[in-house]
Amino acid sequence: MESIRGRQALFIDASALAERLAGYRHILIDIGTGDGRFVRHIAEAQPDRFAIGVDTCRENLRQTSRKAPRNALYLIAHAQALPHELRGLATHVTINFPWGSLLDGLLTGNAAMLNSLAALAQPGARIDVRLNGGALAEAGWSLEAGAERVRLMLLSAGFDVRAPAALDSRSLRRLPTTWAKRLAFERDPRAMVLNGMRMGAADRPLPTHHHKVRELFVAEVTRLVDQYYPPRERLRPGQTVWLAVDKRDWPHDHRTLAETRLIPVVLTLIAPADIQALVQGVSRTHVSQQVVVRLHREADAQGGVLAEADTALLLGYTLGHISELIRTYETRMSEVVPRHGTLHDLGPSLTHKALIARKALRERKSTVQVASETCHTPESVDRYLLDLMRCYICLKRAPQSLEQAAFATGLSVRLVAEYAALIDELGLTDDNLPELLRKLQPAETEKREPQAN
Repeated sequence: MESIRGRQALFIDASALAERLAGYRHILIDIGTGDGRFVRHIAEAQPDRFAIGVDTCRENLRQTSRKAPRNALYLIAHAQALPHELRGLATHVTINFPWGSLLDGLLTGNAAMLNSLAALAQPGARIDVRLNGGALAEAGWSLEAGAERVRLMLLSAGFDVRAPAALDSRSLRRLPTTWAKRLAFERDPRAMVLNGMRMGAADRPLPTHHHKVRELFVAEVTRLVDQYYPPRERLRPGQTVWLAVDKRDWPHDHRTLAETRLIPVVLTLIAPADIQALVQGVSRTHVSQQVVVRLHREADAQGGVLAEADTALLLGYTLGHISELIRTYETRMSEVVPRHGTLHDLGPSLTHKALIARKALRERKSTVQVASETCHTPESVDRYLLDLMRCYICLKRAPQSLEQAAFATGLSVRLVAEYAALIDELGLTDDNLPELLRKLQPAETEKREPQAN
C-alpha cells in the first residue's frame, strides 16, 4: 500500500506496518483525512496511540505528512477499497465532515465502502462520524434526515450507533480539523455527530429493523427511476435529459472519464426567450452564446457539470465554436461559466485563475465570495493565490528565469509566463503586496526549506 511523507511516495507492506504498530494498543484510523491535521493532532496529543489517516488526494497531505510524528502514518487509498493490511486493526474509526463520493457512499449504503469500514474495526471499536449541513444539502438531504440515513447504513454494516447529536459552534472550534474551524465561523455552522461501536458476531441484535431497510430500498429505487426517467409532463417543450458528470466526483489519477459518476440533468435547448430574441433581430451568435451559458448553469444547479464537448454535441456546433462563445462571454462579463475544465481544475488555462486573482486582490472580496462568483471551491481559490505568490517569489525576489521558476514551482513554463503577465498587470511589488498574499509567505517559505538544505 502507498504511504506519503512530504513529496515522497513510500510503499509499505504488512510486515513493515506491523513493525510500525508494535507496542501500540490503541489505533485510530481516520477515513477521508483531508489535509491530515486531525491525525497529526491526535498523534501529538496522545503519544500512546497510533493514528493513521487515509485519503485519495496526495497534494492535500504533502505539508502535514512531511512533519508527521513517529506514531502517525498517512496512506493513499479510496474508502471503497481500503488496504487489506488494515483489516481488524482499528480500535477507533473516525470520519470527519465527509463530502463527495465518501458522503455519497455513506448515504447510499455503498456495499464496498461499508464492508471496508466494518473490516477495519475490531469488535468493540469506537466509531465517530461528523456531518455538516452544507455538504448534506448539496447531496439533497437535510441535516437531520441525512444524519439518520447514515446511522441506518452504519447499523446495517454492524455498528451500534446512537441517535445523532448536534454540534454547536463551540464544539466545532474545539475539534482539531480544518473543516471544523471553517464551519464554526460560517453563517450556517450546523453539524451533527454519530457515536457508536463495532459489534461482534455475538453482540449483533436480531434483525428487527429489516422493514426499515426494505422501505429505504424501495424509496431509493423509486427515486432513481424518477430521476433517470422523468415523466413526460415534467419536461417542457425544448427540454431534454442529459447525463452530466457529477460535480462532486472529482477526477483523479488512474481513472478514466468512463469510470466517473454521471447524473441525469434536465437541459433547456430552446426557450421562448431565444425565439423572441431572434424575432427582435438579436444576432444568432449572441443568442447561441446565451444558450450555451444557460445549459452549463442549468447542469451546475442540478449538481452536474458539462464539458464543452457535451454542449457541442447537444447543439451541433464544433468544439472550437463553443470554446470561443464561452471565452468571449467570460471576457465580456468577468464571470466564469461552470464547466468540467474550470470546476474540476483541468487543463492549463489561466483565464479563471486570473479572474480569481483580480476579484481577491483588486476587488478585495473574501475567499467564500470569490469561490461563489467563479464556481470554484474555497480550496481552489486559495491554491491559485498560493501559486501566484510562489511565482512572485521566484520571479521577483530570486530572481529566476521562467524555466527555473517552472522547475521550482512544478508548474508549466507556459503557466508561469501567464502568472508573470498577471503579476505585471496587478502591479505587484514588495512595497504594495496585498495583505492576503503576505499571509501566504510563511507557508511558502516553510515548503522551500528542504530544498535549501
